[in-house]
Amino acid sequence: MKKRNRCKRNFISPLFCLSIGYGANGPVFNYDHQNEILDTTLFCQDWAQQQLGPYLVENNVWGQGNITNYTQCIYVTADSSFGWNWDWPNQGYNVKAYPEVIFGRKPWSNETTHPSLPCRIINVESLIVDFDLTMNAIGNYNLAFEFWVTADSMSDDSGITTEVMIWTDQNILLPAGTVVAVTTIDGVGYDLYYTAMDNWNYYAFLANSTFHQGTLNVHNFINYMIGMGYLNPSRYLASFEMGNEVIYGSGVTEVHHYSVAVQSLLGISQRPVPGKEFSLQRPFPNPFNAAVTIPFSLASRRQLLVEILDLEGRLVRQVYSGVLRSGQHQLNWNGESDHGSHTSSGVYIVKMSGDTGADYRKILYVR
Repeated sequence: MKKRNRCKRNFISPLFCLSIGYGANGPVFNYDHQNEILDTTLFCQDWAQQQLGPYLVENNVWGQGNITNYTQCIYVTADSSFGWNWDWPNQGYNVKAYPEVIFGRKPWSNETTHPSLPCRIINVESLIVDFDLTMNAIGNYNLAFEFWVTADSMSDDSGITTEVMIWTDQNILLPAGTVVAVTTIDGVGYDLYYTAMDNWNYYAFLANSTFHQGTLNVHNFINYMIGMGYLNPSRYLASFEMGNEVIYGSGVTEVHHYSVAVQSLLGISQRPVPGKEFSLQRPFPNPFNAAVTIPFSLASRRQLLVEILDLEGRLVRQVYSGVLRSGQHQLNWNGESDHGSHTSSGVYIVKMSGDTGADYRKILYVR
């Protein structure tokens, strides 16, 4: 095998030294990163893919056009960490590429990487992303998470209704459109951009501060958008992705840890749990307009408190407080607050609590 060595401080992190060789199955390289030697395989073909459990690493070059003087590769290491590198000329103003990691089913694909997606948005109880990466780059680029919303669970790209991005870093590049809202989610400030694309609506949350590691509670972004009327909860969340949009320049993204966890109502059993004193079941209809029915069961006679909370945890309405006998019960809420006024459209939380704990359900009020 022929080898050539190189260390590039403007393209790869200062602690990253690259040794490339070419074997029968394509390029293979080793790197010394903070005294760690790992065998790493480069995949430099356009649209190359590598499966890592429920994740698909893809060498996405969707905006390449007629450009040929570029390089972009994805890679996977022996310990299953992964990443990508790129080097694009300063030619044109459009996004050239989005090397990325995919979870779920992109509208352009026939298969999902995990059965939890696609999922109807109203059924998404939580979507939590943990990530830790190192990125060194120059030029015009971002670091962005993304999810696609489609009309149904089997839609191709013609069924896309909404594209939502969450940017946690950028240089020069800004989201398309104009700022339509400013909000804070999980302690981070974001400017929310919007524009109408040719075939779908585009939203992008641009973080006010840069971060390359942490936890994204994506369900909080979803709930915010539903409450603001930007997202239809009857649509489907098809996929969740993370990558770098690149217009020009060079860089490397090394992903040390990445995980996506989706919890949906479809995955929650509605049968009584042995030993559980009460069980809050799925409210219906959901979404609702005139009134919502809240069914629940009690294992024994007991004191119970049922409340409606907003997404900040503030009390909207106390639906019931008192003692009930064992068995199946149901309560109703008509969208009014404790002050007798109608609440605004949006997502609310049903909280049922007793002396042994609490149970919660998410509901959507549409006026």
